[in-house]
Amino acid sequence: LSGLPVTTPLVICSKGLLQTTGQRLDEVVAAWRAAQPVAYLSGPNFAGEVAGGIPTAGVVAARTMAEAEALCQQ
Repeated sequence: LSGLPVTTPLVICSKGLLQTTGQRLDEVVAAWRAAQPVAYLSGPNFAGEVAGGIPTAGVVAARTMAEAEALCQQ
């Protein structure tokens, strides 16, 4: 990720905490690159439904509504 421009949003698509510190993944990124925009992609979207072409929903959470809306347009 060191070659990733600091203006490029990083979208986290997994859940969980860092085992050693209990930090969320966005907190880990912030400690590494504070200016890096970070967002989360979450469900409910289930692999079986996606693979079957059945409509599902997803949610993008970001620091600002503008960041989230921009990611949803891509």
